[in-house]
Amino acid sequence: MSEYKYTPLGERDFRLLSLAAGRFDDALQGDLITRPIDSYVEEASKHEHELPESADSYEAISYVWGSNEKPHHITTSAGAKIPITESLYLCLKRVRLEDRTRLVWADALCINQADGKEKETQIMLMHDIYLSAQRVLAYLGEEADGSSEAMELIERYWRVHIPDPLNAGARAFAEDLLGAPIPDAPTGAGAELPPVGADKWLSVSRFWNRAWFRRVWIVQEFILARDVMMMCGEKTVNWSQLWPGTIALEEPENPPWPLVDAKGEEIESAAELMANMAQRLRFYQLGAMRGNTRSHEHEGGHEHGGGCCGGDGHDDDDHHDHDHGHEHGDDCDHDHDHDHEEGADGDEGEWESEDDDEDDGGKRSTDLLNLLMSFREVDATDPRDLYFALLGLALDGDREEFRPDYSATFEQTALRFGRTLLHEPFSEELLDHAGIAEKHNGATANFPSWLPDFRRPWRRMTVADAAESEAAGETDFDFGFDPNAEEDELLLKGIKVDTIEHMSGVPRAAHLHADHPSLWVKRDMVTLSQLLSNIPGFEDSKYPTGETGLEAILRALTFFRTEGEGSEEDEIPATTLKLAWRFCTAVEEDDLDAARPERDILRKEIMMSGCTAQEANEALEAAAQVLINRIFPMRAALDLVLAKGGKYVAMVPEGSEAGDEVWVMKGCNAPFVLRKSGEREGMRRIVGAAYVYGIMDGEAVEGIEEFAAVSIH
Repeated sequence: MSEYKYTPLGERDFRLLSLAAGRFDDALQGDLITRPIDSYVEEASKHEHELPESADSYEAISYVWGSNEKPHHITTSAGAKIPITESLYLCLKRVRLEDRTRLVWADALCINQADGKEKETQIMLMHDIYLSAQRVLAYLGEEADGSSEAMELIERYWRVHIPDPLNAGARAFAEDLLGAPIPDAPTGAGAELPPVGADKWLSVSRFWNRAWFRRVWIVQEFILARDVMMMCGEKTVNWSQLWPGTIALEEPENPPWPLVDAKGEEIESAAELMANMAQRLRFYQLGAMRGNTRSHEHEGGHEHGGGCCGGDGHDDDDHHDHDHGHEHGDDCDHDHDHDHEEGADGDEGEWESEDDDEDDGGKRSTDLLNLLMSFREVDATDPRDLYFALLGLALDGDREEFRPDYSATFEQTALRFGRTLLHEPFSEELLDHAGIAEKHNGATANFPSWLPDFRRPWRRMTVADAAESEAAGETDFDFGFDPNAEEDELLLKGIKVDTIEHMSGVPRAAHLHADHPSLWVKRDMVTLSQLLSNIPGFEDSKYPTGETGLEAILRALTFFRTEGEGSEEDEIPATTLKLAWRFCTAVEEDDLDAARPERDILRKEIMMSGCTAQEANEALEAAAQVLINRIFPMRAALDLVLAKGGKYVAMVPEGSEAGDEVWVMKGCNAPFVLRKSGEREGMRRIVGAAYVYGIMDGEAVEGIEEFAAVSIH
């Protein structure tokens, strides 16, 4: 038999697989047929929600490609063979019907993978392909690790708990998003669940950890679909039978299934636990986004739905104005009013107004920048697909600047997209996630330091997020590109605040891998105390904000929020911080026992308020835990530093060095650590975002009229 030969497609044509009927063990047979996508788009436009079975349509398949090896094949009616992977082979055998043909779209078959240009064109059609399909068939793989029982447990879990009156908010949110009432909790056998810690819950964890949930392509495949059927081995359920199990509840506060690593083993170290929290949120994020694309009723946010996937964009009332730059020559200061955003004659970039809200009616709910920042906990065999796979969902996904090009490298693709994304509203957030620190971008010299490397691990919370800061005050984000310079050189404006002089080396990222992280944080406090003892007078010196140097350090360590910022529970009184500091540094040993003799003086101070020794011990340990809890979860990639002359203290990205500079850039919410470039004279590289106590609310830019030009590569 000969191998199948693909024929060229028209600009708006696509292929469908007519999958011949057969039993599971029969050989796969089917034919690829060419159709114009517009005929299906027209048919789908006649139906607002689900397509009836009588409609002229097809079903789209969503699955994990897996290995590129193609040990199997499907045979056409003409006898030609089309090689396919193990994953697609099993998927098609599960999808196939026994009594009639099934018309499906599967990317690996329906797109000529050997033709880069065809792939690029077909990617631009995927929005219409998934939106026009009758449903998406999501094949998660074969039965393994008790997956069938896991799917049943997930549904039973939420059906038992969501109707609880304590979960009224979650219930209302789920009903609104699903468009259907959730019945009262079942009784009898239908309400029985394994006890917490039972092995059966581990099967649920391993189910959520399947590769399908991490695949970048599923974002548009799932969200654009009119309906999704989820297939795992012989078991098939609707997505709505599983998704409510991902909603955060008041009772129980945490789901009974443990977190697992990539191998399906229970997580023990704190680092793995934090990294795998996305496992619980990933499917939630997709379901919430599906709801946001169908309706704008959630725009005000919800305690269970707001802010997770970013589908609603940003609230303009909470951000300063943004004047976005253009391509230009020597002058970097191109402030302009969005109401007159026409661009200069001859400018390379004339950009759409950020107020352009035109809805194409096709579930394009947000811009590409927002999608990229929202869906970073995903995998792609080809890293270029981290960009391309989201185009079908993005409001601006059909821009010529974003057109897929598989002849370009990932670095070239990232730079092309990055230069365009900087013209989007709130694009300064790209810089918050960028930098050469290894935790961010891997410190590769050929990757722009101002651009996030989406191949790298995601930081869920940036300095700007954690501190709720506006270091640049009310200034506008101003940037530019010099057409006479290298394409990766970005022109910014800012002010230099100080130079790093002392690196404390704490908090250490190693404590995230420890069995007893509290003791590691305690060790860090002792190490820091020893460092400060070598800087005479610093602890009692006057900080620019009026506190002592020690108070400033403690507030920097905890991203202390001043009165009026955040919620009351976020505010740690200075007395508590200092008490916790004295408790941790009273002894050098790994010990958090308040009854130690070295802590007698602290205990007696508290007992002067009238409490017992036992109550004083409990208060001491509670104060220490407050400090430890605030330092531990968010400081994994930050070091405490003292600026030159001891003027400022800051939390800076791991990998910062003495001699690095701290800058505040116009329009950016957080300060940045910059390093003078060793490759290009007069230029700098972003190490990462920083927290500098005392300048996070615009203090450094007050009264500043002239900002220095800074060239970043």
